[in-house]
Amino acid sequence: MRTRLGMFTLVSATLLAVPLSTSVHAAGPAFHTAWATSMSNGGTVSGSNYTCRFVARSTVSGSAVEVRLSNALGGAPLTFSAATVGIRSSGETLTAAPVPLTFGGATSVTIAAGADALSDAATLAVSDGQDVAVSVYVSGANVPLTYHALALETNACTDRGGAAGDHTADVAGTAFTGTGNFDWWLDAVAVNTATATGTVIALGDSITDGACTGVNAHQRWTDVLAQRLGGSLGVANEGISGNRLEGGGAGPDALTRFQRDVAGLPGGSTLFVYEGTNDVAGGASGTTVLNAMTQITSQAHSLGMHVVGATMIPRAGSILWTPVMEAYRQQINLTIRQGTVFDQVVDFDQIVSAGGIAPLMTPAYDCGDHVHPSVAGLAAMGNGVPLGDLR
Repeated sequence: MRTRLGMFTLVSATLLAVPLSTSVHAAGPAFHTAWATSMSNGGTVSGSNYTCRFVARSTVSGSAVEVRLSNALGGAPLTFSAATVGIRSSGETLTAAPVPLTFGGATSVTIAAGADALSDAATLAVSDGQDVAVSVYVSGANVPLTYHALALETNACTDRGGAAGDHTADVAGTAFTGTGNFDWWLDAVAVNTATATGTVIALGDSITDGACTGVNAHQRWTDVLAQRLGGSLGVANEGISGNRLEGGGAGPDALTRFQRDVAGLPGGSTLFVYEGTNDVAGGASGTTVLNAMTQITSQAHSLGMHVVGATMIPRAGSILWTPVMEAYRQQINLTIRQGTVFDQVVDFDQIVSAGGIAPLMTPAYDCGDHVHPSVAGLAAMGNGVPLGDLR
């Protein structure tokens, strides 16, 4: 019988980015981000001497992987005594024996508070759409926790009571009895690929993160986009529910996490920006939001990235949304459509709005809270991105 993973105590830590290998449109095989998630919270996880297995769906095909583990929001050093990577068959079961991960040649790694650890390249054939499984062994007690709160993927740990031990090499998933709907520590997987030419990094809030979608359903608009791309470009979802462009909100804001979640990912060729609605809801003016968007575009351009931005979808009828906020949304969208903020514009507002451009979402595209799109609305958004706008 499966059990829910235990509760944790919140802490905070200073962010320190450790990038994966970097390359933009490199000639021949190169490492490109195939999956990513943004670390949103920190804490402490109870227990000792256990193994956890986390799943990451690859968006490209290739012959080797690099894995990034994060202690970005932990308050103390974090040690993994062993780690492996393999391909998931179903549940926590793998298709074959996993490959050991090393870090600078060592099989264990200690990550300083506020830092990340990048594995050495591990030979593993991966196909677009396959689930990569990363297993980590924690021998210590009550270690710091850095995690993404809305994983929408069933991940699992062995019993954390102290007797389970190292199961990183297991093919069967029978030892992994404690399930959870969030990612602990795993924040990026890169694949050495000769078929993908770059990665689209989606910087966003709950609408990108997958609010109103199902667990293990892969119904985010970025999932729809990845399916359409068919492995020609990687897709990295860096959405955090409740996130803002700057100041307040949930998780590190977009400007703060840019170095880790954008610059720190390999092969980032297009940055897709869909943020701002939580800034406006939190009291920011339209001008403040536009200035933050412009800063992000400038930072991405300094990396040689192409920047695509989306208009803000309606929130009329939602709790606390005021006429002043709606006026700011209209100001932001008008400026975005003029082409002075981003290199390309995707008009999500027009895609989901009743009557084309209006303060209300089309009812079938509204999840019911008048803030988040339904699964149908997210599919329309993912299908509405012109593939020719991506690099």
